[in-house]
Order: sequence, then structure tokens, then C-alpha cells
Amino acid sequence: MPGLSAECWEVQSMQVSEYLEAVTTQMRCKRARGMVEKELKAHIEDQADKYMEFGIPKEEAVIKAVEQMGDPIQVGADMDRLHRPDIDKWSLFLICLLSLGGGILYRWSIDMGDGRMFQIGDYFEHLLLDVLPGMLLMWLIIKIDYTRIARHPFLLSLALVMISGFFDYFGTGGKYGYVFLSFTLNAVLFGAILHKLRKYKLKGMLLGFLWLMSITLLYHFSGRANMTNSVNLLAIGMVLLGVAAFKDWFEVGRKKSTAIFVGLLCTMVLFCGARLFFYGFSGASYIKYRLLGWIGNNRDENYIFNMIRGEAEHASFFTGSGNLTGVGNENEYFIINLISRYGYLAAILVSVLLGLLFLVLFSGIKKQQNRLGTLMGVAAILTLCIPVVEHIAYNLSLIPTGSLILPFFSGTGSDAWLQGDYCRGAILGYYVAMGFCLSVYRSRNIVTEQDAEPGLRFKLKLERQ
Repeated sequence: MPGLSAECWEVQSMQVSEYLEAVTTQMRCKRARGMVEKELKAHIEDQADKYMEFGIPKEEAVIKAVEQMGDPIQVGADMDRLHRPDIDKWSLFLICLLSLGGGILYRWSIDMGDGRMFQIGDYFEHLLLDVLPGMLLMWLIIKIDYTRIARHPFLLSLALVMISGFFDYFGTGGKYGYVFLSFTLNAVLFGAILHKLRKYKLKGMLLGFLWLMSITLLYHFSGRANMTNSVNLLAIGMVLLGVAAFKDWFEVGRKKSTAIFVGLLCTMVLFCGARLFFYGFSGASYIKYRLLGWIGNNRDENYIFNMIRGEAEHASFFTGSGNLTGVGNENEYFIINLISRYGYLAAILVSVLLGLLFLVLFSGIKKQQNRLGTLMGVAAILTLCIPVVEHIAYNLSLIPTGSLILPFFSGTGSDAWLQGDYCRGAILGYYVAMGFCLSVYRSRNIVTEQDAEPGLRFKLKLERQ
């Protein structure tokens, strides 16, 4: 401490340590105690130096600095209120409301084909099979703390790819199993990967881009990855890379990092464009037919889009024609089925509720105090927002394909025409994403940038040999 000898500080350290101990013992969050102790000790040292500048003896300066801090019990109580985990209750309320109400609306909009509409047994099956597991997984993510999950993002990311390949190899899922959940986790983990790589500056930025491209390709080689999920993963990764570049977290200069990012973005767009063209017109036949149907150059191949466009044109604000037939997939076509039954107002209300939840979650992410939380939180919110936009756009025939599963308004029961395993993985993935958002908010006042720096068990040798 400047101006205060080490010998004198050692004499007074017992008094200071006792004061700090009295403060921190009032705090219920053990993780925040070290941060508060460090902050208070630095403040005491600075204040003692100021007293010494006015000629106060060293010993008395330390005593006065400690006394100025105030009653340790009261200070500890104030620190306990400020630095402790706190769930975003408003977001949690909206999630519970949408989980319960979304299931009712989803079941009410299903065309059973035999005159049946809402069935209470089907609704409780939805709660048991879809909502309850998702809520439990979300709560687990909240309690674990996102910084602990971010300690080994490289290994976890590769493990997720290997697990997806395992499911595919043994015929227990792959694309139709829990690959959506795997994509969600990998998108969030990429935020942690960029946080680790930023210390390598320009090399870290380039390595982050290469990791993103490589992990997406690995999904294709290890299992039957869904093209929409692959594109979404790349999109989320590039947004995170863009945020880090614009804020100059790689410390190479904002103009330089932004220019490099634009170059990487163009490279990714060209790669994806070529891949989509090849996959769309030279890959699976149903993908080709869907693209041709969207373009509308063949009446036999665009019958689904014809029905969607026809219903969108004839539906009114309050009512629909109810004539939508032949499109029985209540998961993939939820919004257009809703419009067909209840008009555009119902679809708008669903969109507004989802948008409100996303805004509340995003406002919570903005309140956290470190870059790791920003990157992982933005990734989590994007894994929720992008599928919603895609689902709505696809249901209005604005894009040829998109997300098949809408958060809160989908199910996996016997009435789910689309593969139940895929739906379950998507539903769990959405709840995991919301868990990360709430975890970032919960730890906003107890995790500093230093706390968000988990130690590397292995180091990338990036230095020039």
C-alpha cells in the first residue's frame, strides 16, 4: 500500500481482517464474499493513504479508514442484498405462463380429424412429457451457474458432436433425436470459446471462426445434422464474433477487427450459399421439391405453399376460413393452423407474448457485469429468437424452410405428426437456452470479469516457434 510500510500494515492487518470477516459473515452467497472482501480492503487502503497525506500518523490513518467504513454488520447486510443470486421473477413468471397456456392453445389448435378438439388427458400428457422435463433441465442450468459450464467449452463442444454421432450410428436418434439440444448447447458454448480465445487477439479471432466452421462440418460428418440447425449455429456464431469484434474484445483495434469480421462474414456467406445450393438441388428430393414449391414453378411441387398462401390471403383479423387441409403437422405449421382457425389476431398475440419474453430475458442479460455473460447470454437468446422468426416466416411462405418447432407451442405426444424425438430435443433445447439466460441474470452481481476467467487445463500453442 503506497505510503504505508509493510511492517505497519502487518500490525494493523488483524483489525482490518476482523472487520472484513465481520462484513462477509453477514453474506449468504459464499461466492461473492471474496469479491466484496477485495473491494473493501482496497477501499480501506486508499482511504488510509489519503489520511496520511494530511499528516495523520500511519497507525491512526488505518484505524480511521476502518471506522469510516461504518458498522460491519450493517455493511454486511447491505452487501448481502446487493451481492447474491437473484432469479428474474418476471421472466420466470412469463415462462411458466407460456408453458401452461401454450400447451392449451397448442392442443386446442390440433386438427384431430375426427371432430375432437381439446382433450384434458392430452394436455396433461404434454405437461408431463414436455413441460416438466424442460423446466427441470432449465432449473438445473440456473443452479449450476453458467461460469462453471464455461470452464471447458472446447471439450464439451466436441463431446456434444460425438454424442450426436453415437445416437446416429446406433440408430437411436441423430437428426431426429436430441441433435437440436446439442446445437443449442454448442451455440452457447461458442460464446465461452470466444471469451477464451480473445486473449490471443487476431489469432484468437481467426481461430474462433475456424472452430465455428469446423464444428458445424463435424455435425454433418458425425450424424445427419439438420440443415436449418447448421445455418442457425453459423448465424449465432457470427453474431457473437461480430459483437466481440465491434467491442474490440480481441484488442486489435475496432476498425481492424470490424474489417476482418466483414471478410470472415463474406467467406461464411459464400460457403453457406454454395452448400445450400448443392444440398437443396442435389441432395434429398424432398428438399428440392420444397425449394421448387417455394419458387412456385411446378403445381405438383408447391401444393403446400399454395394452401398456405391461400389461407393467408383469405383469413381475416378475427377469423380464418378453417379450410386448411392436407397440412396436418401441428408442430411445423402451428402459426398458419392458428390463423386458419382463429384469424391473424391470435397469431399476433402469440408473437407478442414471445417477443415480450425475449425482451425481458435480453434486458436481464444486459445487467450482468462481464463479457462471458454477454456472449453466452446473447447466444442463448438468439437460439430462442431465430427459430421463432423462421417459423413465422415459413408459415407465411416467406422462406422455403425454417424452424419446425416453436417454443411453448409444440408437443411430442401421439398427435405429433413430426418425429416426436426431434420435437422433444427441440423443446428441451429451448428450456436450456432460457436456463442460461436466467443464470446470467442470477449471477450478474456476484461474477466479475476475473471470476469469469476459468483456468485452462490445456493451452493452445499460438506463439510463433
